[in-house]
Amino acid sequence: MVMKDVIKKNKMWLVGIVMILLLAVTRPSFRTSYNINGIFLSMTPNGVVAMGLMISLLVGKINIAIGSIMSMAAVIFALMVPRVGVFGAAVIAVLCAAAVGVLHGYLIAYLRLNAWLVAMALMLSVKGVAIQLAGSGSVQIQDALFSRVSEASLGPIPASFFLYILLVIAVDYVLLKTQFGRNLFAVGGSEEVAAACGINAKWLTLIAMTLSAAVTGLGGVLLTTRLYSANGNMGTSTVMTCLPMVILGGSTFTGGKGSAKGTVAGCLIIVLITTFMNLFNIYIHVQTMVQGFILLAILISDKYFANKKIKV
Repeated sequence: MVMKDVIKKNKMWLVGIVMILLLAVTRPSFRTSYNINGIFLSMTPNGVVAMGLMISLLVGKINIAIGSIMSMAAVIFALMVPRVGVFGAAVIAVLCAAAVGVLHGYLIAYLRLNAWLVAMALMLSVKGVAIQLAGSGSVQIQDALFSRVSEASLGPIPASFFLYILLVIAVDYVLLKTQFGRNLFAVGGSEEVAAACGINAKWLTLIAMTLSAAVTGLGGVLLTTRLYSANGNMGTSTVMTCLPMVILGGSTFTGGKGSAKGTVAGCLIIVLITTFMNLFNIYIHVQTMVQGFILLAILISDKYFANKKIKV
């Protein structure tokens, strides 16, 4: 019975391990340091943005504006590097993203506007800001320190991946070990029940959306360090990429569930699926179709289990 519980709790990690073993056996190129480095590079920005999405889902709000926020933060970072340096630019980009989160949280928590419509409006307007700032093109970065930071690694593992792991540890600690984290779960479970227990649901929703946007902004910064450039359209498919990661990691659209470690497992599986398709030379439009089917399957399964829970 104990083994069954362990398997159930870590099933996504087990799926990831099986996928790694299959790819390692069937495709020798998978075992190369170049490919391993590529997996870590793909996981890092997507994983960080997925973490931001997980935080918003935790309180029952799906932040579909993450792609636009990521793009805006990336463009701001690229523009500010020559002016204030790499680390100063990163701080400014994350703070600008957090400001969008504050606005988002205030509109849905205090003004009680429809969360989906607000996210849609912000997605369009923030993307417009990003495109305007970038001048309808890409902002290139040419900075010696930036190049050293971008290329820093430990063997095949890029330094940015270690920052991602530190973020995972920090988020997991806050969610599982602090009263603030437990209150976020309570708000996601039921705002009314949480309010009846003396929890300020409005304030916590605002904080959650702010943190979601700030973490997403960090993801935009990390993506820029990988691409050496930024533009207003770079986050177009972000929701489609990151949403399956978060749901596979244990989050739900109704809120009250989610974990940092689970999101990492979901990120690993999606990146491995993409790696599999690339190694087997599957056409990009077929990859997009597969991603769509995965997302559709996740939506259907989430609805099925939600209905099953209601019946019970």
